Amino acid sequence: HHRYLHSSPTRRSSDRISEVLNDLDHEVEVFTSSVNYLDYLESPHYTVPTAVFSDITMPIINGYQLMDRVLSLHPNSHVVMMSGAGDIKSDCKKNVCIFLRKPFHLQDLESAVASVCLTHQ
Repeated sequence: HHRYLHSSPTRRSSDRISEVLNDLDHEVEVFTSSVNYLDYLESPHYTVPTAVFSDITMPIINGYQLMDRVLSLHPNSHVVMMSGAGDIKSDCKKNVCIFLRKPFHLQDLESAVASVCLTHQ
């Protein structure tokens, strides 16, 4: 059983990812902003998930900043970044496990999940 955290400002993206992960029998916790996710990350209740899915473009704290904070506290975390605005910044590629270009196909998401599950064992 794997657990995923997803940070996205758009409800549609969150619903789609949650639905797919739930269908694959995984637990998903959705955060509607990176600020909410960081509050949880820095709380005593935080447990490291199988992976963090994050949009790159988000208000206040973008996906790159979120990824930096996650990895500074939990360096072995798996990060899946998503964006419809081109490729990931080259200086961040070493920290990102997987990049999903939006709109992505169901198979792309399933493939990303399978890849993370393999490296998480």
